[in-house]
Amino acid sequence: MPKSIKIRDVLRRDPLKMSENLTLDRASRLMMRKGRGEALVSRRGKTVGIVTERDVLRLVAKGESPHEKRLGDIMRKRLITIDAAATLAEAVELMRKNGVRRVIVKEVGRIAGILTQGDIARMFWACNQCGKEIYGLAGAPQDAPVECACGCASKIVYCTACSANLGFEVVYPEPKETMEG
Repeated sequence: MPKSIKIRDVLRRDPLKMSENLTLDRASRLMMRKGRGEALVSRRGKTVGIVTERDVLRLVAKGESPHEKRLGDIMRKRLITIDAAATLAEAVELMRKNGVRRVIVKEVGRIAGILTQGDIARMFWACNQCGKEIYGLAGAPQDAPVECACGCASKIVYCTACSANLGFEVVYPEPKETMEG
């Protein structure tokens, strides 16, 4: 993983925020509609916790009703935070150390967004021929050029997150590179 990529360059800056009084069934529907696996929980405008899709699954697996529970009942109050100026490598280490899949990103002391393992995984690709890592910035257009540093002639690139074919390119060497003097 390139050590120089800063979190501020890749984080999602529009975290989903919900009141601690919202029922879990309503919150779950909103999370699904917005395509989010988490919601920041607020009390009187201040973030006081986080609820993830796993928290919802745990509740349902215990046989409890999501219609009766509120976000404030199941939220995790301990927020794992990291500064936006930190690197992705630092974020991955923080996630590993704390056993979490997402961190809350702060910038100038305020919540700037959320960075998830999925966000990081979507940034990295691998060359199907040599297996070496190819990376680009999140949100780059699908037709953005991707290159493998190994120099292999045939480059078939697949997204490691969804297995989509990101492109195929055959690179032919210049004639002078194949001829001996």
